[in-house]
Amino acid sequence: MLRRIIFLFLVFFFGCGYHFVGKGRLPGEIGSIAIAPFENQTDEPHLGKIMEEALRAELIRRRGVKVVEEGSAEAILKGKITSLHFASLAYDEEGRAREYRASISLDLQLIRREGEEVLWEIRRLIGREEFRVRGDIALDEGRKEEALREIARDLAR
Repeated sequence: MLRRIIFLFLVFFFGCGYHFVGKGRLPGEIGSIAIAPFENQTDEPHLGKIMEEALRAELIRRRGVKVVEEGSAEAILKGKITSLHFASLAYDEEGRAREYRASISLDLQLIRREGEEVLWEIRRLIGREEFRVRGDIALDEGRKEEALREIARDLAR
């Protein structure tokens, strides 16, 4: 299922007439980009930062893109996290949830800084990841955060 989501993301991302070829420039001959703070419409306070970090790392790693401050960027990547849901998948014999699926939905937009031309836009991009819990609050919170980070990395790819 996750592979299908990634495939759909790539189809939408690269199917809009713009594409990256190996390392190099972004759509519209953009050579540098800033990642604006994500608008986070969820109750998970650090989710915006997690998404920003994953996108920054992926842009640098795979695209050789210069990620710079907003004032010196040719384009700005804006993101809005519209939802975060947790669904129980498995229960123990006492009825306690032991496995969850986290789902994140977000919108992305790449805007030329001068003139504010929208270079590309993706709406309702969805990522999912499953994780197990054991009943230890600290460990389970760590597993949840790692699942959110994995979703962010997958969506950034």
